[in-house]
Amino acid sequence: MVPDASNLSASFQIVGSADGSIVDPQNFGVMLHTTGQPNLPARIYNDGASSYAAYIGRRYNGTAAAPTGVTAGQIISRVGATPYLLDNGWPNLSTTRIDFVATQDQTDLAQGSRIEFYTTPDGTTTTQMVARFEQEGIILTGNVIPATNNDYNLGNNTNKWASLHIGPDSLFIEDSVLGTDAELTVSDGVL
Repeated sequence: MVPDASNLSASFQIVGSADGSIVDPQNFGVMLHTTGQPNLPARIYNDGASSYAAYIGRRYNGTAAAPTGVTAGQIISRVGATPYLLDNGWPNLSTTRIDFVATQDQTDLAQGSRIEFYTTPDGTTTTQMVARFEQEGIILTGNVIPATNNDYNLGNNTNKWASLHIGPDSLFIEDSVLGTDAELTVSDGVL
């Protein structure tokens, strides 16, 4: 038990360094802190024997003696990554993270949720949502760019998109002979 809530020490530590040295957590409330062996990846294995392995983040409000429900907009669980900074320190929040968020007050009949992905753009210190997975679909806050040119399809002969909605900008199609882009636009109802 760790009765002092202001203590940056973890409740339980697993230390892989030969001399027992660690870098203390930068946040309060750390339950488990593992430190890997020098110059090796710090791996955590969770084997499922004849069934799956699960990592479950649970949240309740209130107290352990009298828990209350999670409400709309609250983060249920988070997976994050926090780098140590070159100018010696930790950022306030994880620079890359995945949040599991309640989209409605959680009840026996209503358990809506979404998954949010955050990254930190180059040259900034502010994380920004880049994608959200929810019941309406995948909502992106940036461009969808294939990893390599002219290798991937959007749909195929079997699984086609029902509709394609494009704003007032142009649709570009590469000329198969010239290799240049042909631009399609609509102006005053004329293609």
